Amino acid sequence: MKKKKIIAYSIITIVVVLLISMIVIVRAYNVSFKSSKNDKSSILSSQEVNKEVNPFDSEDSTNEVLDLTDTTDDLETTVEENSESKTKLDSKDESNNITTNTNKITTNNENISNNNTNNTDIKLYGDVNNDSIINGKDVTLIRRYISGTQEFSENQKLLGDVNLDNSVDDVDVEIIRKYIAGGYIDKLPYSSGGKYTITYDLNGGSLNDYNIKTYAAISLPFTLSNPTKDGYVFSGWTGSNGSTPQITLTIPNGTTGNLKYTANWILYGDINNDGIVNSKDTTLIRRYISGTTEFTAVQKLAADLNSDGIVNDNDTDIIRQYIIGDINKLPIH
Repeated sequence: MKKKKIIAYSIITIVVVLLISMIVIVRAYNVSFKSSKNDKSSILSSQEVNKEVNPFDSEDSTNEVLDLTDTTDDLETTVEENSESKTKLDSKDESNNITTNTNKITTNNENISNNNTNNTDIKLYGDVNNDSIINGKDVTLIRRYISGTQEFSENQKLLGDVNLDNSVDDVDVEIIRKYIAGGYIDKLPYSSGGKYTITYDLNGGSLNDYNIKTYAAISLPFTLSNPTKDGYVFSGWTGSNGSTPQITLTIPNGTTGNLKYTANWILYGDINNDGIVNSKDTTLIRRYISGTTEFTAVQKLAADLNSDGIVNDNDTDIIRQYIIGDINKLPIH
């Protein structure tokens, strides 16, 4: 009996020693695994560990394997958390970069705007003399520039181009005139719409007043100024208005397209408009005075040889003296 007890204790002792040895081996293996955790190819699945280290199905050994699995899970969780933190950091950095770039773009736009302002130096549209007031002085300067008697700087050209069509012309003048008058235009610059040209053939005459050479809807209606010519009476305009001369010609509202007008003339004393002053014209003047013939407005002007506004016997004597050579120029003053 005593012998059997000794044998039993020996077996138990051997089993305990074996179990302790197995635990030491598993812990040693776990330490080795942790030292090589960066090499994922060396990580064994929990099932493989169980097959190799649990031949006796030891509870302690199972716990060691579970510890190993938990360590692996912790490692993967740490890697994922680090990755998410890096992504958030990268996203924040990218957002900061976008904000910084946006601020740079805004700053650059402000610099461009400031540079443009400095380069053009525009202060007030229409104020070509730069006195901070838009008035008749500016209109006069622009008309002089259009006629070629006034030079403009580049900045004055920008200020004078109040309809923003890249030219300074009669339409700009009319816009400024209406702006000064008030009630039609309250702000500059102003869009004038379609623009057209007017061409004049003065036929040897000259203009004391100014006729526009470009027009838009805002320019109309417009009445032409009549030219003068030494020794001649202006008999009217022909052209875009037709073949019958018109002394008073108004371009009406609603007119569009390019226009052309020609000045027509009659010699003073040439009542019948045949190009020669002779006795026939004297006879016509006498008939008019006596009331046996009618004169047109142009004929009345041509027969008023002393420019007193009346056709009478004095004009008859003047034309007779001109024909015989006592007077060499008509009319007389």
